[in-house]
Amino acid sequence: MRGRVISINTAISVGGPALGALMLGWLAELVGLRPALAMTSVLAFVVMLSILPALRRRRHEMEAEPPG
Repeated sequence: MRGRVISINTAISVGGPALGALMLGWLAELVGLRPALAMTSVLAFVVMLSILPALRRRRHEMEAEPPG
């Protein structure tokens, strides 16, 4: 199970930035680089604010010591 989690984490770590760069390049072609960077920055901030309450609720689970 741990190997599967690590492989998913690696796939996201390697593929995520490449996919983001592809989308940012496509958006920059449409509206220009500065507006594209501004829009993606605002989007990232909104996503962070929407995830923050769930992270705070589950903080005790993330900081818990593993059993054993």
